Amino acid sequence: MNKELLCKDCINAVLPSWPYRLFYGIDRALCSKDYVQPKFNPVTGETRSGYYVSASDTRINPRICGPEATAWLPRHKKDLFKLIKYIK
Repeated sequence: MNKELLCKDCINAVLPSWPYRLFYGIDRALCSKDYVQPKFNPVTGETRSGYYVSASDTRINPRICGPEATAWLPRHKKDLFKLIKYIK
């Protein structure tokens, strides 16, 4: 597990607004790499809107990002050396 490449420093993270962060923390970040498409229910005729999956769920799934943060890209230029350090 990579403990240096954090989701909050990734460009794919959709961070919550500041008031939301004050009350709930940064743990509620979403990941733009994992998007669930809108789904139509033929029984009720309703369409459930699409949504982004939480960043913590994306880091668990090895197909998308995984514990080794394979889809991680730096949000700021200062984190570019972290990416270079872990490129395989």
